[in-house]
Amino acid sequence: MSRPVPRALLAVVAGVAPVPAAADQRLELKPSFVLGEVWDDNLFSSAEEPQADAITSFGPGLAAALRSKHFGASLSYSREAEMFAQRSSLNTTGAAQSAVGTLNYMGPGGLRLEAVQRYTTTLNPSQLVPTTGLDLGRRSASQVTSEESLSLPLGIRTRGSLRYTFAHDEIAGGLSGQTQSAGATLERRCSERSTVSLGYTLRYFEFADDRVVSQVLLAGWTHFLGHRTSFRIAAGPRVASTDREPAPASIQGRGAARRLRPDRGAHPRAARRGVDRKRDRKLHPQPVPCPSVRPVARRLPKPGCRRGLDGLSGGHPADLVGRTGGLDRGRPPVRGHPRGPAWQFLAQRVLGPAHRRPAGPAAGRVRAQAEGRGGGGGTVTGDARPLAAIERLRDLARRRTWLAFLAFSFVSTCILAVVAGLPTVYRATATILVEPRQGLEAAVPEEVESRLHLMTEQIQSRSRLLDLNERFHLYARLQQAGLSEDELLLRMKRDIRLELKGPSQSNGKVVTAFTLSFLARDPETASQVANSLAGMYVEDDQRMRAGNVDALSSQLAEVRKQLEEQEQRLGDFREKHPGELPEQTASNMAALLRLDAQLRSASDARMRALDRRATLVKQAASDPGSGGSGPRERLAKLREQLEEMRRTYTEKYPDVVRLQAEIRAVEQEFAEAPKEARGERESTNSATADELREVDAEIKTLKDDEQRLRSEAQQYHQRMEAAPIRGRAYEETARDYDTTKGLYNVLLKHYEEAQLATPQSAGQGGQRLRLLEPAVPPKDAAAPNRPQLALIGLVLAVAVAAGAVTLAEKADSSFHSVEDLRSFTRVPVVATIPRIVGPRGVARRRRLQVLLATGSLLSLFLVANASYRFARENDVLVSLLTRVR
Repeated sequence: MSRPVPRALLAVVAGVAPVPAAADQRLELKPSFVLGEVWDDNLFSSAEEPQADAITSFGPGLAAALRSKHFGASLSYSREAEMFAQRSSLNTTGAAQSAVGTLNYMGPGGLRLEAVQRYTTTLNPSQLVPTTGLDLGRRSASQVTSEESLSLPLGIRTRGSLRYTFAHDEIAGGLSGQTQSAGATLERRCSERSTVSLGYTLRYFEFADDRVVSQVLLAGWTHFLGHRTSFRIAAGPRVASTDREPAPASIQGRGAARRLRPDRGAHPRAARRGVDRKRDRKLHPQPVPCPSVRPVARRLPKPGCRRGLDGLSGGHPADLVGRTGGLDRGRPPVRGHPRGPAWQFLAQRVLGPAHRRPAGPAAGRVRAQAEGRGGGGGTVTGDARPLAAIERLRDLARRRTWLAFLAFSFVSTCILAVVAGLPTVYRATATILVEPRQGLEAAVPEEVESRLHLMTEQIQSRSRLLDLNERFHLYARLQQAGLSEDELLLRMKRDIRLELKGPSQSNGKVVTAFTLSFLARDPETASQVANSLAGMYVEDDQRMRAGNVDALSSQLAEVRKQLEEQEQRLGDFREKHPGELPEQTASNMAALLRLDAQLRSASDARMRALDRRATLVKQAASDPGSGGSGPRERLAKLREQLEEMRRTYTEKYPDVVRLQAEIRAVEQEFAEAPKEARGERESTNSATADELREVDAEIKTLKDDEQRLRSEAQQYHQRMEAAPIRGRAYEETARDYDTTKGLYNVLLKHYEEAQLATPQSAGQGGQRLRLLEPAVPPKDAAAPNRPQLALIGLVLAVAVAAGAVTLAEKADSSFHSVEDLRSFTRVPVVATIPRIVGPRGVARRRRLQVLLATGSLLSLFLVANASYRFARENDVLVSLLTRVR
């Protein structure tokens, strides 16, 4: 049976804990990684043929924590995967998951509140708290845990604490368990090293259909041997009780179960366990191993297995195998149940009589199996008729009146005491106008906000706020309580509020207004502080407007001098490195292309001149009478040209190769010609010689042009290569120049505005601040809204009372009427016997009522006193719970 997880205390802690200032907070993020190795010698918890395997578990985790001086909150999540060495089919990435949330608060006077919520899922139930002591093998399970604690000093040496723990386990197969624990502890320090304590714990445990209630009174003594060493002695009585009589010594099944016969196709190993594999595959495609206990010498009948047995498949109680006394390890022995036959008690409680609903027309009727102590029983059917609504409400009111009254009283008393103890605060507001200048463009909101931000930083400085606090004695009580200067400044800044309002049209001027308010407990003090702050804004505005002109003038002259120096530095850099700047790269590239074209044109012209000269030389060689120079003179000129070309070009240059060929041709021609022909050629015509001289002069001129063009192209290449280096240096200088120029323009603009905003020109359009509406003492409190909070508290108290009644009804499994019993079982009710109370019982009940009433009144008084003391000086709680007007 599942139970709702209580979250009421966690919600209350989160709602009333004062939120610290942002400056005191810190955020922590801690990643983690878990790696583990486990050797499981009995993987499936089976006594017959246990199977072993090595399991490797690993997984990441992340924890986030928000901590401050008084408040802390943390969230963590982790996930684990499992890998099996021999059974890879069992590998999974979701073997275990855990999520934990924690809230803690350390309030004034040593008050400590802590709430922890934890949710865990796993495939190994033994990882959960082993309350039951059962070994259920591998199956899915989940656990929800809620822990709340409160600690408060009761004196100089005495401290009391309250704690409550709730844990709910859900295990596949219809198994569930629940544990609730509530306790109180009183500690007193006897000396510097010794402490005595007295504690009381009430624990409620439920597993399947069994419930155990235990009470422990523990007295202890602790002695500290050092800072990290101590020993403790504790002792006390423990009383436990159960809600059932001892279980019968046998378990019976009725005709719905089929007996197993090994000769009908069942596996021999399955026959020994009492499992019909064919039937089991039809009913459960993926059977889960049954929890089991060790058998004793006497074996019970084998009624077989059916689906109604708590969702478990396979086996019957007599053949279940497990560990001895598993239930007794998790809780005390039940009266009448010796430890020997503990397996009988466990099997009867866990598997129990099977409840089945028949199909068809009888679906609305309930069938139940009843067993007597002697092992006999019968089956009866009956109609499940609910009580009338009015009777149920009347019976519920009669049984739960005191619970609802106590829940409502405690919650309402706590909330009403907090509402009554909250301090009353008042807010006084002053209005200030910002009048922009006439005739020029009005100031934009961004300019106004930046100006007010600058003035706010100056006014809310440490010295001025401390002077204001000393003048009006604003936080005298808090300073006496030990409030530091930093905390005082944060508190004072939080109480000051500045709000900008949108522009509006008034008297032809665009006016921007803002309000300045202050929060204090005394209305007179609130108005005086608000007016003082408004006066500071107006005075600082006048002082700033009067002193801005001189300061800006000197700054403007200094910046102008820096700007001129940087301009001169840029001019010198351009003169020193002409054509080497990055922005001149494009022009250099264009010039280089132009020179390349001229170089190609000059080279082509020189080649044509050389061709023409070769033609003239050939003509002079073939016609002796045509004139020209002699062979010797021509050979000498060719050799002279070859030497000159070799000084400039390599042997593979085309002109060098051509001259070498001409020289060889002339030498061969000169060698083969007869002496008479040589004489005739030497007497060449002077006209051919002149033409050759002109061609030679043209070739020389073209060659000089080529060299000049190549030299200019080389210079442009060097400029382009040096451009990146010069560019970086130029950019550094230009960046300083641009920054200085921007600063100069801003200062020049502010200087012109300051000249217009001087007191002499204020009436002629200068911008200024003016106190429009001074603050007056408020008549109504700004916070808290006590009627609204009280109404919310009463509604919450009613909700808590209804929730407490609902939880009590859900947790109560007893029968309150004959109809409830008849709807649960088909055993006929023979007679009803009312509760018989004698004179001693009446007297004992009266004493119990008196003690309960006295304890309730005392508890209400303590709760009201603690709540009132907690809220009396808690101004942060006022701002948290109330929307300040």
